[in-house]
Amino acid sequence: MVDYQKHNMAVEKIWKAYREDKPIRIPVTGGMEIQTFLTMKNYSYKRYYTDPEFMIKCQLEKQRWCCEHIFADAPAELPEAWGPIRVDFWPIIAEGWLGCEIIFPEKDTPWVKPLLKGNNKEKLYDMVIPDPLYGNLMQKVSEFHQIFKENISSMTYLDRPIKPDIANPAEGTCGPFSDAINLRGATELLQDVYDDPQYVHRLLSFVTEAIIVRKRAWRKFLGRGEIGSDSHYCVEDHGIGMLSDEMYREFVMPYHKKLLETFVKNRDDCSISLHHCGRGPHLFRTIYEELGVRSFFNLTYPNIIDVMSVRRELGEEVYLGVGLHPEIVLNGPESRIYETIKNLMTPEVKAKGRLYWIQADFIPPGVPLKHIYAVYKAIKKFGRY
Repeated sequence: MVDYQKHNMAVEKIWKAYREDKPIRIPVTGGMEIQTFLTMKNYSYKRYYTDPEFMIKCQLEKQRWCCEHIFADAPAELPEAWGPIRVDFWPIIAEGWLGCEIIFPEKDTPWVKPLLKGNNKEKLYDMVIPDPLYGNLMQKVSEFHQIFKENISSMTYLDRPIKPDIANPAEGTCGPFSDAINLRGATELLQDVYDDPQYVHRLLSFVTEAIIVRKRAWRKFLGRGEIGSDSHYCVEDHGIGMLSDEMYREFVMPYHKKLLETFVKNRDDCSISLHHCGRGPHLFRTIYEELGVRSFFNLTYPNIIDVMSVRRELGEEVYLGVGLHPEIVLNGPESRIYETIKNLMTPEVKAKGRLYWIQADFIPPGVPLKHIYAVYKAIKKFGRY
């Protein structure tokens, strides 16, 4: 029998110590990506993205599953109220809005066909920013939001209410370079960097302006308060690891700076982080110095990012969010999971306590449950200070 109360008290203590820079051990964030849960339950991906009632059902079931399985430093047992529920069109929201054709596979995450691929390159010059609330895919996003708003307040799940606040990622972004890749195609965009740099800047300027228009509109629609009033801002971009430091400075950094200038009023009152998936540590020093980023997370260890080198280069004041490579979590065995995590947990990496572990993004579909538990057990054993 699991002692949920004992677990919850320990979790509260771990996170309190972490926030106060008096760490007991490395904390482990909870949750699970919805795609992993859909695979676990053999649910239709296509239905999830096209049926609002099914989207709500899946998210509630996933929340229940996470509450009943202790694999992170998150509260266990069922909550007094569920939520928040999110209008979830990740990862195709920006490109679907900008006009890319969306493919909804039955058993996989949706993807988009690059609008500007091959001979369609010149279409960029005729593109205009769509209506941020109702253009293209945003029509469906707005419809889902309205359905959620009308139904959630009167719904219950396991005799518990659902929080009325609805999370909507429509104002979020995977970053200008990521959007440009998805519009043009990775191979074509990287070739353009050499053969047609003017075009690359035209494309990045367009997607950056589109991000600003969309974020402003949805922020106002959702009543999120004044632009620049948030205490945290996340710089996101996928694919930048394919660029050299010089190329990043020339092609991407100006647009990251433009987004920061638009949405961060006072750098001293706002913590800035980088959500990074990929092999980009050679850019971290530049991003640290030029953008003021002090938190780098979603660092995949060990086969993608050498966390020890990142810590050495950026110092012990920087926050690092690390996850175990999904291949290791998937295939194990448990002894390999323990050994890999043990090798990382050196005093130098743990430093003064600004290190945390991420579970959700690194749990692949089809993973044995015992491997998820093994990651948590290894952190509890080797992550102590």
